[in-house]
Amino acid sequence: MENLKNIKIRRSKAEVHLKPAAKKEGTIQSRCSICVKIESKYTCPRCGIQYCSLECYKDDRHQDCSEGFFKKEVEQVLKSEMVETEDKKKMIEILKRDKEEREQDFLPEELLGDEEDEGNFEGENVEELLAQLSNEEREMFEKAVADNSIISEISSNLDLWWSKNFKIMPENAPNLHNPPLLSDKLTPHWTTPLFISNLAVVYCFIYRRYLGDPEDLIYECTDEILLYGECFKSTGESDPERHLYSIYEMIVQESDDKTALMAFYDSVELLESKLKLRTALSHLASLLSTKGLKSKVKKHAAKKVEFYHSWVLNSEIETLSLPVKMFYLEKKCQIDEFSIDAEKISSQLEKAKISEFQEADYKKLIQEMS
Repeated sequence: MENLKNIKIRRSKAEVHLKPAAKKEGTIQSRCSICVKIESKYTCPRCGIQYCSLECYKDDRHQDCSEGFFKKEVEQVLKSEMVETEDKKKMIEILKRDKEEREQDFLPEELLGDEEDEGNFEGENVEELLAQLSNEEREMFEKAVADNSIISEISSNLDLWWSKNFKIMPENAPNLHNPPLLSDKLTPHWTTPLFISNLAVVYCFIYRRYLGDPEDLIYECTDEILLYGECFKSTGESDPERHLYSIYEMIVQESDDKTALMAFYDSVELLESKLKLRTALSHLASLLSTKGLKSKVKKHAAKKVEFYHSWVLNSEIETLSLPVKMFYLEKKCQIDEFSIDAEKISSQLEKAKISEFQEADYKKLIQEMS
């Protein structure tokens, strides 16, 4: 049992048998491969990497190797016939505590404080939280919720994975999966490109709507994917002139013109890059096939997305974004023209100095036009 306890101690002190880094005569000593600042002094006996200190040896970039070393030692001890069953149980408990301690190191500082500190709202309801606000703060908060400006502000500042250069896959990009290959006997329907462009718009809208984390509300998120995705409906929209208007109108009913235009603008960037489009379709399929949903409809929808992914993988998509781009520019021009007309009406009202009754009618007209 003494040997078992020593493993815990050696884990924290990293007492491993090290050998000095090789240094040949007439050569310059190489730098530490971890920090790349100081000359290396040691060589890892497992992977051969050269490093300068214990801190670098235990660095995250060398974690796989160092953790593997300790794991191997533990396995050897546990397999030893000299270790009793009770001792093995104690060792397992030590390892569990050690794992919990190491996981604590990665928690944000604000989560490690006293649970009773002021500002910890766990267990409190909404009314109790609002009661802590001043009348002015509560009024501002309720107004921001009513006009959706809080979500709009956060959404506009999201770190969108598709807005980055894909020469190196961004860290926040979803996992890219390889779909099944299309059968040579299968001929995709002519509506396939229409449905793919629709899915691109839906994905961008959903991603912003759920603030870049659709997995957090997976049931609501996947319900809305089915709702907005034309390809998931029993009688999918096949009119080339209407399939984009349909999704635009649905988004406007749920939010506003600005949000709908943003979804179309984002989708153009996806549709112009096969890799980005494949990544988005992979994410959609992953969301719909999430374990725990227990929905045959969503599983079937995931299979459909995989089919479209297969089509993208084996097709040229250079022209896929053109209808979406033209639709976006057309709607943006219409909205810009309306804004100009509204400003002109407001300006004329001020110049004419008409009665309050007439002014109210004009303002009502502007609201109806919007």
